Amino acid sequence: MTNNKNGLLFEQPVLMLGSLNAHIADRTLKKSDLISAQLFENDSVTPLHYFNGWGDSGLSSMDWIPEQPNIIYITTGSDLIKLDLVKKNKEELPIDKVKDIHEIKFVGRTLWLSNTGYDEAVAYDIDKKVVIERITLSQFRANSVQLKENVVTVDKFHCNQIFQGYDDQIYALVHHANGKQLLQKVAKKILKLQGDGGIINLTTGQSFNLKLSAPHNVRKISGEYWIFSSGDSKIKLFDRNWEYIKTIPASGWARGADLDKNKLFCGISAPRKRYLERINGNSNKNNLIEVFDVKNHIQIGNVTVQNIEQINNLYLLSHEQLNLFKAL
Repeated sequence: MTNNKNGLLFEQPVLMLGSLNAHIADRTLKKSDLISAQLFENDSVTPLHYFNGWGDSGLSSMDWIPEQPNIIYITTGSDLIKLDLVKKNKEELPIDKVKDIHEIKFVGRTLWLSNTGYDEAVAYDIDKKVVIERITLSQFRANSVQLKENVVTVDKFHCNQIFQGYDDQIYALVHHANGKQLLQKVAKKILKLQGDGGIINLTTGQSFNLKLSAPHNVRKISGEYWIFSSGDSKIKLFDRNWEYIKTIPASGWARGADLDKNKLFCGISAPRKRYLERINGNSNKNNLIEVFDVKNHIQIGNVTVQNIEQINNLYLLSHEQLNLFKAL
């Protein structure tokens, strides 16, 4: 189903990577029904069955060097694979101690991995095929935090993106800016408390608590930083000094984003069963690709995504890449 307010949504093709939900208790889909890579163009969708069966639960993230758009680096969350779209062959690259990788991104020829399961930033040299740096976030953890009654802490940053800022510094996007995840005891349940998400400068160690709820996907847009505050269904805008500018409402849990000159494509995942009674923001119940006009800061349309439980990442493709992916 497409809800389109303003002409063609997909003038440039978009590749969606998705998966099953991480927790078995949240799952409603059989793995055999999962289509974790899908191509969207105009009003059509093409499933990429080549990727069926990859990973325990689907695909997580990918990237490529602009000069080599036919060589794709891709992860299911616990591996790193080099895929040659022209030769149609894949190579599993040597890397150990990685878990729940959320996003991978090139800075030059260095591939940065958000090693979420180990709270690390990992730098990988694709030419030498070796890890050249591991930055453990524990060194940036606050010694203590003030706690309310019935609240306890767990040491966790939940690092889910490594990116280069406007100042050319390398940053980590984290769910918990001080490295302390807050858990609240309510009756017989233990609930995660969000709202202390932010970024850490991995060179200086300086952290910025941006008061985000389970943030994902920093994107540099028109001299600003746009960040999904996924837990409260918002997109928040900051200037180059990380000062708050404004908020744009989204239709749900936002994760996965790519940008052309006029539009931001945003993945919206259906709410998980465990959190249905705690959902803030809008009450969307579907997986969507939501499209925003970046100049006017408004939503201009969306399309429903089938055969996944959560959207992990989105990528705008050239038409050459589109044809190569279709030919896999």
